[in-house]
Amino acid sequence: MIGRFYSFTKRVKSTMRPADDLFHVDYTIHFKQPTDYLNPTIILDTGGIYPTANYMALYQESEASEGVSEDEPTLTLIGYYFISNIVSRNANIFELRLELDYLATTKDDILAAEAFVIYSSSNFNRWMKDERIPTVVHGSEIIAGSSAIISTADQEPIFSADALNETVILSAVSADMGLMHYVIDENVLKDIAASLAGTDIHQFLNDLQQQFGDAAGSIVQIRRMPVNKNVLNYTQLGTIYLGAFEVTDISSGNPIPATYLNSTMVAADGELAVPLTYTDFRYTEPYCTARMSFPFVGIVDIAISDFPAGTIYWKMLLDVVSGTVVYSLYNNDSDAKPVISLSGECGMLIPIASAQIANTGAIVTSAAPSIVSLAAGAMTGNPIALVGGIIGVTQSFTALLNKSVSVIGSYSGNRSEFFNTKIRIMVEKYATALEPSDLTDIEGRPCCQVLNLATLTGYCRTQGFQLSGNYLKSVKDRVNALLDSGIYIE
Repeated sequence: MIGRFYSFTKRVKSTMRPADDLFHVDYTIHFKQPTDYLNPTIILDTGGIYPTANYMALYQESEASEGVSEDEPTLTLIGYYFISNIVSRNANIFELRLELDYLATTKDDILAAEAFVIYSSSNFNRWMKDERIPTVVHGSEIIAGSSAIISTADQEPIFSADALNETVILSAVSADMGLMHYVIDENVLKDIAASLAGTDIHQFLNDLQQQFGDAAGSIVQIRRMPVNKNVLNYTQLGTIYLGAFEVTDISSGNPIPATYLNSTMVAADGELAVPLTYTDFRYTEPYCTARMSFPFVGIVDIAISDFPAGTIYWKMLLDVVSGTVVYSLYNNDSDAKPVISLSGECGMLIPIASAQIANTGAIVTSAAPSIVSLAAGAMTGNPIALVGGIIGVTQSFTALLNKSVSVIGSYSGNRSEFFNTKIRIMVEKYATALEPSDLTDIEGRPCCQVLNLATLTGYCRTQGFQLSGNYLKSVKDRVNALLDSGIYIE
């Protein structure tokens, strides 16, 4: 046998082998008695030099192959060994006790194998949570960001939190132009009420009965919207027509100026950066929780891992007639399938149309003063509740919530967010007892893939590893156990 001795630095649980050019000293070894392959003991005559090697490669020497110089005998590797102990017998003779380096000896067959890799330093999934890293109870950090909702068409804010700047949409049937959606100021409702009611109470009773089949009856709905009027696509008109009835200003007798919608839709889009740096799994659940708030929808729990690029692209579409507002969230700014879709209801109906009144006949036959106060109150958005509940008090804004399957958790309630006109995100990042990057080289990170081990470097831990090759069963069992406990591929 040829024993090639090295002073070699390596980890015990490593596949590293000595480089070909690493300095070494060769000794010829003759085994004269039975010797254990796994833990052999050899005796060397070093000529009085204390052996400083800590590692040995054992080769079997055989006759030179044809065409090879006899000065270069063929060496067949038996195994790599750690020198576990050195015993001095006398001044020249030393006894070396060896232990097989299982991983270096079987390295070629280990790298040729495919295995289920649980943890790896070089090939891991950064989004998989690592159960080995505990979360610290205290010390969480809250980071927030916001994105204004600006009209795509004219770059103006769509929503207004100022009640004085709200817009009223009057939807009514015109005898000349069919269904019209008028854009009016809220104070115009008083002029409409006065125009319909007039000043002669007796004439009003006669007019009212006729008007419920004509003027007032042509009103489909009136909706008050917290929307900036400037973002609406409208055209100036001269007169509001309810059926064939021309609405005029009672004080002047002139037609009330009005505009009508060319389009009922208002659109907006934008992007919102997730306010943290994407480097590892701790920026997903359960190490972080994220919530977004949307005007007229509310607060929604989202999964940060749904947006791996770190940016949330959003689009909003508002129908100012129905009051439906829809938000869609995307991973990129193209028209791809949305990750999350949410909807709510914006605005408040003012119940004055005949279709919204339970008993029209009861109103017509009621006392005149009650009808006047009812008509004027309803027109101005403050209806008076009648006995029997014919008309109820107008309710405040509510949100129609349609939950996407991509949304984690639940909504904060059935109340819309009115006093904030931005899309907001809040991320709470919980502290951990260990930085995952500090663990990567030592213990790897979650992988959970079937891989060829030749594609990996550094720490690797498998599950159910099975070594193949022409080895003793005890060698295979030890290598299998080492791989399943974690080794270093070097």
